[in-house]
Amino acid sequence: MINLGKAINGPGMFYTAQDIPQEFRIPDAEGVAYGPTQFVANIPGVGAELDSGTRYQRICDDVHCGLEVYSNDISGHGGLTKEGIGTLVLTGNNSYSGPTLVNQGLLAVNGTLASDVTVQDGGVLGGSGRIGSLTANAGATVAPGNSIGTLNVTRDVTFCRRLALRGGSGGGRQQRSDRQRRIGADRRR
Repeated sequence: MINLGKAINGPGMFYTAQDIPQEFRIPDAEGVAYGPTQFVANIPGVGAELDSGTRYQRICDDVHCGLEVYSNDISGHGGLTKEGIGTLVLTGNNSYSGPTLVNQGLLAVNGTLASDVTVQDGGVLGGSGRIGSLTANAGATVAPGNSIGTLNVTRDVTFCRRLALRGGSGGGRQQRSDRQRRIGADRRR
C-alpha cells in the first residue's frame, strides 16, 4: 500500500485546492469548477477519485504488486508513507515538502527526494539517489545502493538502537562497496 499524504493529481503532483490550475479542475454534478473530488489520471496503475486534502491510498493485493516504480516528479505540500512488504522505487526529482515515512517494505530512492525520511521498525531505505535528512528508528534497515551504489543524505542522519545497516538493497548478496554519505550532522540515539 502506498499512502500519499495529501493526494496525487495528474502526472505526479500532490494537490490541495490552491494547487490545481483552472484547466485541470473537474466540474462536480452542479457544474462547480472545483468540487469536493478530483479524478487521478496519467499515473501508471492509478485511477481513483480523491477528496481534496485527504489521504490517498493505493492498495494492491495482486501477485504483481511486489515492485512499483514511480518516475514522475512529485511536488506539493503532502508527504509519502510507504506501507506493505513490497518495493517502491522513486526515480524522479521529488520536491514535495511533507515527511516521508517508511513503515514497512523497501523504499528505494534512485532520484532525488528533498523530504526528510524516517524509517520505522520493519522498514527499509535503499537506493542510490539523494534524500534530505534521515532518521532510522530502532528495528529499521538502511541499505545504501541498489546492488552497488551510494545513498546520499544532504542534511542530518540519526540512527537509533537496533538499526540494521545492510549493503545493497537490490539483491540477496550483501555488497561491501555500498555506502551512505551524509553532509549534515551524525546523531545516534
